[in-house]
Amino acid sequence: MLKEIFEQQSKIREALAADVERAVALLKGQPQVAVVACGTSYYAGLVFKSLLQSRMGRPCEVIYGSEFAYVRTGNERCIVAISQSGETADTLSAVRLAKKSGAKIIAVTNVAGSSLCRESDANVMIGAGPELAVVATKSFTSQLAVLMKIALRLSGEKKKIAGLSSLSLEIENLLSRSKEIEGIAKELVAHRDFFFIGRSLSYPSALEGALKLKEITYLHAEAYPAGELKHGPLSLLEKGVVV
Repeated sequence: MLKEIFEQQSKIREALAADVERAVALLKGQPQVAVVACGTSYYAGLVFKSLLQSRMGRPCEVIYGSEFAYVRTGNERCIVAISQSGETADTLSAVRLAKKSGAKIIAVTNVAGSSLCRESDANVMIGAGPELAVVATKSFTSQLAVLMKIALRLSGEKKKIAGLSSLSLEIENLLSRSKEIEGIAKELVAHRDFFFIGRSLSYPSALEGALKLKEITYLHAEAYPAGELKHGPLSLLEKGVVV
């Protein structure tokens, strides 16, 4: 996992080189978009939704693959399906259901030739390389980079697209502080409860942070939009709970 964390600075460049033209062409004429994904990919989808809605005023719904059968309208015309492996069973089931209603499918995935690629009308490869760790790290940031590129291409913000090129250096600068991060980890190692909070685009990052901590440490962690902490969860805060 640490190896793949430290690969992010190079993989983000490959992600930003992804060909998104076919995906952009399919999305351009769509008044509404649905994103289907699970786990980490779902959180990447939340960032995409926020960008589409805030920059273009375009409605976008993000649906768990496992819930799609119960909440779909049958009128979905364009589905963005996100899956690192391209083999996520719940996401594939949702895609097949949407196709029966005539929806176009855009796959955002890391594995060429995967089932999701074969089922889709357009494929966007995130270029993260083989993911061998149990949990997603570099594939999450690569998904974000690709989805940001698609959203900015749709909104026509060329300067911001060019600005994405600085991401690799920013990641490199952050990872160069690994000793400092290790020190923080040593301070927190005795704690058992963690709350991750964030606003706007930081909220999906908070969700992903809590998921990672749960998966790796088996500790209790949950995430909230920052303003929601006072609406109930505040009652659980006491000495020793990390926020």
